Amino acid sequence: MSEVKIIIPSKGRPKLAGRLEPRVPNSIVCVAESEADEYRKYCKNVQTHPDDIIGVSPVRQWILDNYDGIVVMMDDDIDYLGCYTDVTYRRIKSGDNWIRIIENCAQMAVDAGANVFGFSQTCDVRKYQPFRPFMLNTWIGSVIGVVGREIQFDRNLWLRADADFCLQNLLKYRIVWLDNRYGFVGDRLKTVGGNSSHRTKERDDNEIQYLRGKWGKYIKFSDGKTTKGLSLNVKRTFDTMNLL
Repeated sequence: MSEVKIIIPSKGRPKLAGRLEPRVPNSIVCVAESEADEYRKYCKNVQTHPDDIIGVSPVRQWILDNYDGIVVMMDDDIDYLGCYTDVTYRRIKSGDNWIRIIENCAQMAVDAGANVFGFSQTCDVRKYQPFRPFMLNTWIGSVIGVVGREIQFDRNLWLRADADFCLQNLLKYRIVWLDNRYGFVGDRLKTVGGNSSHRTKERDDNEIQYLRGKWGKYIKFSDGKTTKGLSLNVKRTFDTMNLL
């Protein structure tokens, strides 16, 4: 397996990125050129992309185009790692084990033939199913790893690019690899800066209509308290007992 590079894309949140960077050794904080000086007050390893690369999808694709090997893009507002592998559920704020967990997930994805991998986004102990530690047919966000470069992010999407990217991978590779035993949890919708600066009702509605037109019955939206919920309707089965 090739080296795993961890990139933290960030916008307008230098203190958050500065909080996360030390927990992920050798990570790169990737920001627009015009923000670099401010970020360097809080972060050690800042690298820049052009100012005209705007929005989640264009930034993610720029990262894939400019960094080789396996790339893991981690949201800058990640606060803790939720873990179900112990007797009781734990929240791990120290990054000592984060790298090993990420690299282990990358290796499993490579071995399974998946191009994209990641972890639970919610870590809701009420919904965790211990007999289904891995998922093959969902979408991945917050911490998203990419193995190859055959599939590109849809630059029309600034808010829901990850779900579309996972559907593209499901269409080509048949599976994605999500390790449901862990989840990197942040607060994307309440934190100022980042993608929230682009989130308007009009853009949200337009992207939902765009995705419905592109994917039809394979993507579903539901009304949530603060935003539209999103799920995929792609049938895949995975019998854990066959691995024993």
